[in-house]
Amino acid sequence: FFVSTSTLATLTTTATTTNKPCQWLLPRHTSTGMEAARRAVLPLAPSVSDLLRVFGVRARKQLSQNFLLDTNVTDKFVAAAGDLTQSTVFEVGGGPGTLTRSILKADPHKLVVIEKDKRMLPFLKMLEEAQPPGHTRIVHGDALGFDYEAHLDQQARSDQQHSDNHGNGNAPVKVIGNLPFGVATPILLSFLRDLSYGTGPFALGRACEMTLAFQLEVGRRLVAPVGDKYRSRVSVMAQSLCDVELAFVIPGSVFVPPPKIDVAVVTLKPRAVPLQDMPTFDVLEHAARALFRARRKTVANNLRLHFAGLDAQAAADLCHTCNVDPQKRPQNLSEAEV
Repeated sequence: FFVSTSTLATLTTTATTTNKPCQWLLPRHTSTGMEAARRAVLPLAPSVSDLLRVFGVRARKQLSQNFLLDTNVTDKFVAAAGDLTQSTVFEVGGGPGTLTRSILKADPHKLVVIEKDKRMLPFLKMLEEAQPPGHTRIVHGDALGFDYEAHLDQQARSDQQHSDNHGNGNAPVKVIGNLPFGVATPILLSFLRDLSYGTGPFALGRACEMTLAFQLEVGRRLVAPVGDKYRSRVSVMAQSLCDVELAFVIPGSVFVPPPKIDVAVVTLKPRAVPLQDMPTFDVLEHAARALFRARRKTVANNLRLHFAGLDAQAAADLCHTCNVDPQKRPQNLSEAEV
């Protein structure tokens, strides 16, 4: 990626005024005179960490920001999403652009980056400017409530119509993101709601795969099978709609600043055929929230906690009507039972 003239001027001026030159602004050799001048060439791109330092940008705790700057890790992250060459890719939270660069290296058909923090836009705009017109678009906005459908082009629509395989890594639409910890679960639930109703990135159909990063505990909940100690309402909701896999774990020490926990990269591939008798998303969410209200209590007691005025016998009768053992713990319920 090349640095535009205006951006280079800004960076050079900033480095001069702050007396903090970056490695990529210095000559590669220590020779003097004309020889040094001839050899003072710039690499194709400054490192993201250098850009952050020159612009004085730091992660904001209130935005749950932890920057992932190791390109080996971001390359592995993107590889977990499969082949991108025929896909329209939505990146949720571009940040300073390290993951964005790895996505671009994978040569997607089209890339749309959604970033809420306006401080990150200069870094991302550099990447947008380096691509062919119309290939990459940087959008200042919030992933929650973003109009994904407006960015699905005719190529994606055509590919969706001819897509008869799910889970083969070649979905015409893909969502990739290192999600901020504080809003990761709401963003995931928003995507699952879109999947259920055929809206957002799923407006063209079910062939839209997600590769997202969560706190490790959330990742374990997403993949937890029936009976597992991590089984929760998000386990049921995600697995009712998708085949969910934990691709790999990123040590917290890799992030800047390093969180106190590790991070899981999780892939969610919509089921080719939804579960039989699948209720609407809102009904499923309401049921899961009621049944997992207190993990240590039985299903019947959770129903009594959730529905005021429901006595023990009525709760037990409701469970029997649904062919569910009222004495079961919520983590022992299958998606079908919920």
